[in-house]
Amino acid sequence: MSAENIADDPNGPDAKAAETALRRFYPKTHANYWKSQLEYRTDTHNGKTLEVAEWSGRIHLKGIRKSFDLETANKEEAAAKARNCDIRRSK
Repeated sequence: MSAENIADDPNGPDAKAAETALRRFYPKTHANYWKSQLEYRTDTHNGKTLEVAEWSGRIHLKGIRKSFDLETANKEEAAAKARNCDIRRSK
């Protein structure tokens, strides 16, 4: 079964497993690779945990982790922005 079939099968594994399977079949230069790398950041204010409505990404470089906002709630657009950030970083 190909990665696309796993992701499209409504009776298949849960969404996280499908995204992980998809990631194995795409290079880092493809936006679909980055879909599984996206996360919603959380912030704690007055003892309440709030989830930020926009996607963010995380890059590891030479032992340093940096999280960055992608300024969009659209997952497709956020994945493309994360890919572009990584491409610029690697040049």
